[in-house]
Parts: sequence; structure tokens; C-alpha cells
Amino acid sequence: MVTKPYDFSMEKEGVLVDWYQAHTELYDKVHRNFRSMDLRNSLLENKAKEFSGCSYDQLCQWFKSQRTRFGRLLHSLHKSGSASKPVTEKQQWIVEKWGFVQNHIVRVERKESSKKFIKDKCHMRHL
Repeated sequence: MVTKPYDFSMEKEGVLVDWYQAHTELYDKVHRNFRSMDLRNSLLENKAKEFSGCSYDQLCQWFKSQRTRFGRLLHSLHKSGSASKPVTEKQQWIVEKWGFVQNHIVRVERKESSKKFIKDKCHMRHL
């Protein structure tokens, strides 16, 4: 089931990022309450109620998408040459506001698809 995104104003987005940063148990894996799903859910449910028509799922979706955007932007900022692209004002805002999660992002190297590997292996046998 797809959740329709909630349309937060820039001001509200700033408030949400500041609130999220203040609640380290939501993103810091070494925080003693990080694994407490009841606490997490309670915090997020109560915060969602502060915005008219905003659901818990919409708020969670917004936080997740913002963290993802930040991670991708951070990764793309380290590219040089023709791979680099100009940064928009919104992207710059995301990089500045979400910088506190940088040390909490764990990059996982993508692995080659096993199907592709098997296909290539089979192809090599027929040569």
C-alpha cells in the first residue's frame, strides 16, 4: 500500500529536522533506546498529530525520504568532473540541515546480481 506524501511547508520541514535531531534515539544506533520500537512509535505518532491531516506513516515516509535524499546528495557531492552537477537551493538546504546524520549512515556496497553472475558463467562455458 502506497502512502500519499504529506505536503510540509519549508518552515515545518525545518522544525521537523530540528525535532528529529533532538531525538537521537530515532537515528543513533548506539543510543540505549534506539531499539525501543514502542518509544519510537510513540514519539512519531505524537509528532504526526501536531500536523493537521498528517498520519504516522506519512511522517515516517517523510523522514526516511529526507535521510535517503541526504545520503544520495552527500555521495554525489564527492563526484568530480562531468559526473558533478550543480546543487539546487533545496538540495543545499537538505545537506546543511541533515548533516547531523552523516556519521550514522552506513553505506552497503551493492553486490552483483546472482542471476547475472550465473548467466555470465553459463555464457563462458559455451565459448
